[in-house]
Amino acid sequence: MDLKKWFNKLSKNQKSRLYIQLGALIPLLALGMFGRMVVLILLFPFMLLLGPVWCGWICPMGTLHRISGLIGKKIFGNKHNNFISTKTHEKLKYVKYLMLFAMIGFAGYYMLVLNGSVDFLITLFMITVAIGVILSLFNERVYCRYLCPAGAMLGLTNLIKSRTIKRDANVCVNCSKCDKSCPMGIKVSKTAEIRNVHCISCNACVDSCPKDNAMIITWNKSIKSIKSMKKLIKNEVSKN
Repeated sequence: MDLKKWFNKLSKNQKSRLYIQLGALIPLLALGMFGRMVVLILLFPFMLLLGPVWCGWICPMGTLHRISGLIGKKIFGNKHNNFISTKTHEKLKYVKYLMLFAMIGFAGYYMLVLNGSVDFLITLFMITVAIGVILSLFNERVYCRYLCPAGAMLGLTNLIKSRTIKRDANVCVNCSKCDKSCPMGIKVSKTAEIRNVHCISCNACVDSCPKDNAMIITWNKSIKSIKSMKKLIKNEVSKN
């Protein structure tokens, strides 16, 4: 893969996303775990409106995995992102929720009952991230897709966010470019409104669409109600 050609093919929006990711990488890594948590908490109100933009635009871990994915594309070409089948992906994508509950339970027991050091937990987390970086050489954003507990939690903002993406089936030509561009493996072409809990609000699907107004970004007048959230969750479960 020619990275220069790949970069030139990026939309203006996706180039801006890449600049933000690379620009935030070193400062956020330098801030350490606590500093990144503070930044994430400060951004949370915006994510209630925009969805998990931390995951798609800012997170240094996500940036590392994106860089790893680009290297993987260079090494494996068209084989990259095809080492995990669609059937396996559908089973694995909810593992990060198990990781979320497991880490909360383990961290609570380790620190409150065993009086353990937080340094060990940070080390364990970094080992998981490192494994994800290595695996992303084969399939895109493995850590983000299957392992990230923060992503599991932030992804729920997709159910209530005011800013969302809608697909007009009457305009869509079913080229599946939106599916291929999605770094999280979401079947965008099969849905009318993107409220998938695995979405990272990167807008790659919109930017890849060749038809005007087939994929549009819209704003709801208010955040979704609890009743609407229950319906969305039910629909997500029924799809799987």
